[in-house]
Amino acid sequence: QPQALYLASQLTQDSSRAKSVISRYALLNSTLSQAKFINTPAWIICYRQIPLLSGGSHDLYVVLDANSGTELFSLWS
Repeated sequence: QPQALYLASQLTQDSSRAKSVISRYALLNSTLSQAKFINTPAWIICYRQIPLLSGGSHDLYVVLDANSGTELFSLWS
């Protein structure tokens, strides 16, 4: 888990400004045509309440392959 948090923090500059960080280990399943994951071990890291320059905040989710440490995808909410 510490290594996953470190790797994810290197992928985005916004991670240091998050009010909280949550990480979970999961088996990822998806059959979308863009990406197929079947029982893929993954770390899901959520950076919560990252301040925006215009006010307000947003969350960032980074999903890492638990075997290789590579980013599978990320999304803002």
